Amino acid sequence: MAEQAVNTPHKAFRGSLEGQVVTIPSIYKLIPGWQPNLHEGYKRARDDELGPWLFCAADFGRFAAVWVPNSQSYRVLCTAAKYFAWYFVYDDIFDCGSLKHDQRAAENYRQSSLQYFQFTLLGLGSLPELSGFDSELQNALHSWDEVGEHIREVYSENTRKVLCDEMIRYVGSLNNVDSIFRDNDLPSVEEYWNRREATAGVYCVVATIPFIYGVDIEQADIKIPAMRDLWKHTSYSSNDMFSLRKELGENQIENLIPVLILNCGLDCNTAMQKSYQLLHNEAEGLQHAKSRLFHSSQQVSPNISAAFIKGYLDTTMGLAHWSYCGARYFKSWEQDDQNVIKFTVQGQTQRKSEINLNEQVQGPGSVTWYRFLPIQIFFITPTIFSLVALMARSTGFRWFSRG
Repeated sequence: MAEQAVNTPHKAFRGSLEGQVVTIPSIYKLIPGWQPNLHEGYKRARDDELGPWLFCAADFGRFAAVWVPNSQSYRVLCTAAKYFAWYFVYDDIFDCGSLKHDQRAAENYRQSSLQYFQFTLLGLGSLPELSGFDSELQNALHSWDEVGEHIREVYSENTRKVLCDEMIRYVGSLNNVDSIFRDNDLPSVEEYWNRREATAGVYCVVATIPFIYGVDIEQADIKIPAMRDLWKHTSYSSNDMFSLRKELGENQIENLIPVLILNCGLDCNTAMQKSYQLLHNEAEGLQHAKSRLFHSSQQVSPNISAAFIKGYLDTTMGLAHWSYCGARYFKSWEQDDQNVIKFTVQGQTQRKSEINLNEQVQGPGSVTWYRFLPIQIFFITPTIFSLVALMARSTGFRWFSRG
């Protein structure tokens, strides 16, 4: 009964949005002059290391290729792509995967994950016992081992501590229940952003910049006010505009657009334009923080300053570029040559019809099913596991040992 009470206002709200036409202005215009300079190893990583099927589905390597400079090795590029993909898959476990409707299991898995990363990154405590979880959940953690091993090779302990702190904050914040409408409560925009700072995982991505650029940092470096402002503006720039439709289709409304709609009495498109203006403000704040970091009396080393300033811009714009180029959120024909996206909010019935039509035309399990489903795929050490495509209406990971 409790679940039904929570879902009733969700359903009513989603129904009120159905059929509304929404436009997302060009994100590229927020930082004019930024260009996606892809790492020269991108195509090799896409075709050889990570597999063409995975990249058809999500192209996680494109963001990594923007993020990782050519001066860094091919191995760094591959590790960055896997790390980036891991965040999305891990998050989806809670949002729309096997833990979505099991609060107790979600809490147990979250606690084991916290223990897991403290041990693998810092050697604290011991590895948690994972045998109580199904193989999909176990492998979602074990798949990170390859990434963690590489990070331990090149990071100092202080740098790993910065990353571990952010990962623990991120993992500890995840919840399989939307706060919107929970206990008949609607968060304010400020309350939403306070939560979003942790759940978005952007701080974890930013904390990986030292790995991407081959520099070491300490806690004192990230406590400088100008540096913290860079972190904050980068996190707030991970706007929810792209993910809105996907999340609505998965019965989620933990998104800035619904928060603006419900708090301000706006229609969906007006809320989207307001969100774009907020993103514009964050882009300006990012530029101001960048200037302040250069002129701050609390200086970090030139190498650290240069790495984070370049890393912040590529994180902010690289995520947008990846969203434009991939198929996680939109089809290519939904954006024009000015990078403006227009779509119609769809109800569950219409989305199911599209999936069925897609099966009839392409056949179940073809590579185009990903356009309608959350990312529920991953890769792990090639010598141990191979990725097998998820069928169109499957609800969980499937992992198969090569033996």
